[in-house]
Amino acid sequence: MTLVTVLMPVYNGERYLREAIESILCQTYPYFEFLIVNDNSSDSSEAIIQSYTDDRIRYLKNEENLGITKTLNNTIPQCQGKLIARMDCDDIAHRERIEKQVAFLKKNLDVAMVGSWYVVRNTYTHKDTVVKRHIEDEAIRFHMLFRNQFLHPGIMIRTGILKKMYYQDVSTCEDYDLFVRVMHRHKVANLPEILMLYRWHGTNISLVNQPQLRRSMIDIISRLLTKYEVEHTSEELLLQVMVALALPREHFIQSGKLQPLHKWFEKLCTSKSMIRRFGKEQLRSGIVEYHQIYELN
Repeated sequence: MTLVTVLMPVYNGERYLREAIESILCQTYPYFEFLIVNDNSSDSSEAIIQSYTDDRIRYLKNEENLGITKTLNNTIPQCQGKLIARMDCDDIAHRERIEKQVAFLKKNLDVAMVGSWYVVRNTYTHKDTVVKRHIEDEAIRFHMLFRNQFLHPGIMIRTGILKKMYYQDVSTCEDYDLFVRVMHRHKVANLPEILMLYRWHGTNISLVNQPQLRRSMIDIISRLLTKYEVEHTSEELLLQVMVALALPREHFIQSGKLQPLHKWFEKLCTSKSMIRRFGKEQLRSGIVEYHQIYELN
C-alpha cells in the first residue's frame, strides 16, 4: 500500500488542535505517517500533541518560531511517504479524504497534485459556505488567474515533485505560488467532493492593504499573465490582483474601478493568445463567471 505523509505545522493552535488531529487519526485510509511540527508554540499545543500515543504520529519541534514556509521546507526532506497530504491545525478532514485522494492519484499517474471542494467556516459569524473550485486541469489553469483553485491544507501532492520545488518565501502566498509553479509543469485536479472543513479567521479586504501581500500577489499574477502572453498595464495588473483576492463588488465601486474592470475582462476575452490557449468558447464562458460575480452588464 502507498504510504502517505500527513504534514501539519502547528503554531498556538490549542483551540481546534484536537479536532484536527482526530480527523486524521480517524481516516479510513490507515497507511500514513502523521508528521506534526510544533513551530515553538507558547500555548498548550505541545501538551495536546503529546497526549496522543498513536504510533503513526511523528512529533517534531522547532527551537524557535520559523513561520510556515521555513517550517514546511525544513520538514519536507523528512517526509517518508510517496504522497504528502497537507493539513492545518484548525481544520477538519473528512474521514475518507486521504483514501479518495490516494485512489485518484494512483489512477491518474499524470496528475501531480489533487485538492477537493471544501466548506469554509467563518469563525466570527459561524456561517458555513461550500466552495466548489474547478476540477479539470484546463479549467484550473484558466481560473487560477482569477482565484486560487486549491485549499492549501486540503491538497495531496507527489512527494518527489514537492522535494524538487519546495515553497518560496512570498508573504502569505506560499501556497498560491507553489500551485502556479506546479501547474506550469504538471497536470493538477480537484475532486468534486467536499473533503475538508476550513476555518476562516479574517477578511481579504484587510489583507489587501498589507504591502508584502500586495507585492507577492502582483508578482504571481504578473507571471501568470506573462505565461499566457497577455500584455497588461500596471493598472490592469492591479485589477486582476483585486479579483484574485476576491474583493467584493462594493470595493470596485468605491474605488471607481468597476468600469475599468469591465474593459479589462473584455480585453481578456479578445486576447488572441488567450483564445489560442483556451479556445474562444471556454474563454468567454470562463469570463462570464466573473461578470456574474461583479454584476457587470
